[in-house]
Amino acid sequence: MRIPGDPSSHPLWRDELTALRATQRLLRIAREQRAIIHVLHVSTREEIELLADHKDIASVETTPHHLTMTDAIMRASERWRR
Repeated sequence: MRIPGDPSSHPLWRDELTALRATQRLLRIAREQRAIIHVLHVSTREEIELLADHKDIASVETTPHHLTMTDAIMRASERWRR
């Protein structure tokens, strides 16, 4: 469950399956609308693999912390507890 003001709750309500389903839905809508999309802040291998199969309509970007920051790191960091 999302805890307002607590970024460490992010993995609880935006887990890998939820991220993948959202990207699948976005691709489906883009195909239906004949749109080209750019997906920001991809954070899972599954999303990258899925998007690689849809290069004709989708470009993608991510940053190192989207691929490496884990909930364990967030919980251990005092910076996230403010």
